[in-house]
Amino acid sequence: MKKRIENIEQLRSEIKRLEAQKNQQELIIKEDVFEIKESLKPINLLHTVINSILFKNNANDKPHSSISLFIISVIENILPKLFAKFEDKVEPLVNTITEKLSGYFTKK
Repeated sequence: MKKRIENIEQLRSEIKRLEAQKNQQELIIKEDVFEIKESLKPINLLHTVINSILFKNNANDKPHSSISLFIISVIENILPKLFAKFEDKVEPLVNTITEKLSGYFTKK
């Protein structure tokens, strides 16, 4: 609000508006943190890499050769198993960071 506040009712109204805006922004931040957390999971990173290999960046989005598809298939079957242990160790760290960031934004 860029208007000058001239009485107590306008002040209360502006406080309510700012509190609603703060709550909405906190929700957006929480959603963004969740999306970032999900995108940084090793299996999701792998999926992104595989999709970028699997499809060309042209209008037709045609798959690569059968050799590439075979290699991608092998990668998809082996790497998730390798990442499982890594993810178990990294996830608590990411959760801790997420909680601290969330706590930072919810402090009054």
